[in-house]
Amino acid sequence: MFSTTVRNLKLHLPEGFQHELRLPAKDVPRPGNALLIRGHVIGNGPATAQLQVAASSQTLRSWPVEVTEVEGQKRYDLSAVINLLGSPKKTLVSFQLVGDNNWRTPVATVELQRQSAANSIECMPGIFVVSLGRSGSTMLMSALAAHKQVVAYERHPLETRISQQYARIAKTLTEPADFFDPELEAFAHTGKVASNAYLRPDGDIIDLMDTTLGNQNIAHCRQQVTSFYRGLAARRQKTASMFAEKCIPHLTWLSLLKDLYPGSRVVLLVRDFRDVYRSVLAFNARRGFNAFGREAVANDVDYIDALARSAAALTAVAKEDGVILIKYEDIATRPKETFSGFLETLGLEASPTNLDHMVAALNKETPESHWHRTAGSAMQSVGRWQEETSPAEIARFQKHLKPALEFFGYDL
Repeated sequence: MFSTTVRNLKLHLPEGFQHELRLPAKDVPRPGNALLIRGHVIGNGPATAQLQVAASSQTLRSWPVEVTEVEGQKRYDLSAVINLLGSPKKTLVSFQLVGDNNWRTPVATVELQRQSAANSIECMPGIFVVSLGRSGSTMLMSALAAHKQVVAYERHPLETRISQQYARIAKTLTEPADFFDPELEAFAHTGKVASNAYLRPDGDIIDLMDTTLGNQNIAHCRQQVTSFYRGLAARRQKTASMFAEKCIPHLTWLSLLKDLYPGSRVVLLVRDFRDVYRSVLAFNARRGFNAFGREAVANDVDYIDALARSAAALTAVAKEDGVILIKYEDIATRPKETFSGFLETLGLEASPTNLDHMVAALNKETPESHWHRTAGSAMQSVGRWQEETSPAEIARFQKHLKPALEFFGYDL
C-alpha cells in the first residue's frame, strides 16, 4: 500500500565515536511503513542512555539502549523500528542518543520519500471539516450531508467520526512495540488495544510483518470505513463518492487521515475569531457551564489568549498544500454562490438541485438547531462582536488575535 525510499542519509556522530550501523539503502523503494536502525556506536558517554527518534522535528518515541564497557569506552547497542504511517510524503527522521545530565549526541538523519502504492482495496475518500468550536461546522456539515454525492450521519451535532476511530486503530496496530514491555501486560487486564507487540526491533522478520500484517490491518480499517459509509448512503438512497466528518486542527492527525484515505480533502472553516469569542461565551452562559477552552482560564478576557493559540493552529493548517478554505461569513451571507465554487474545488457536482438542497439544509429549523444558535440567524451573527465587546476585550483582540485576523483577511 505504501512504499518508502531513502533519498539522503547522513551520520552525525561526534569526533572520536566509532560506529557499525545498519541503515536502509539509498534510492531503493521499500514496501511498508517500518523504518529500522540497528548496530552500535562506541565512544565516551554516560552509563545509561536511550535512542530518541524524531520525525520532522516532532519526537516520536525513545528506545532502550544496552550499554557495555569496551576498552575504557562505552558501547551503545542500538535497535529501533518506527512506524511511518501518517508521515508526510517528505519526512526527515533523526536519531540521537540521550543520557543523564542532559547529555545527548546526534547519530544520524534519514531523509525519506513516501508514496502510496497501487492496491486493490476500494477506499472512499473523506471531506474533513476542520474548525474551532462555534465556527459553523455543524452548519457546514448539514449542508454537505444534503449533497447527493456526500454521506454523513445527520444527527445533530453531526459528530460521527468513524474514519477517525479506525485511523487510530490502524496507527495503533502498526505501531512497533516489544512484547516483553511490562506496560503491555495491562492489555491482558484492561482490554486496551495494544500496539503491535510482536514487532520487535531485534527480529529479522520486520519487513515481512510490516508488509503482510501491517498492510492487512490498514486494509481492514479502510474496508470497515468504506462499508459503513456505503451502507449509510444506501439507507439515504444516494450514491455517495465521499463521506464528511468534523476533525480537529492537528497537522499530524490530518496527515494520518490523508495517508489512510487517499483522495481525501481537508476543508478549513474559519470564522472571525472575535465572533467566535462572543458565540462561545453566549453558548456557555446558555448551558450553564464553561467549555471550548474557557473552562481552563480564570476569566473571559484571558480566554482571548487561549483563542489566539487555537487561531494559530488554524493558520498552520491553512498553510498546508491542498487545504480548501471557506468562511462562515460567506456561507451566512451568500450561501449559494459560496457553495458553487466550493463544490467545484471539491470535485463535486454544483448543480442547481444540489445547491438548493444545501441551502435548504442551512435554513432547516429543528429544536436542536434552535438550541445551538446564539443569534437570531447566521447572518445576524456576523460582526456581532462590534456591539457586544468591551474596550478591554478589544485591546486584547488587537494584542493577541491580530496576526490570525490579518492572515485570514478580517478587518481590524
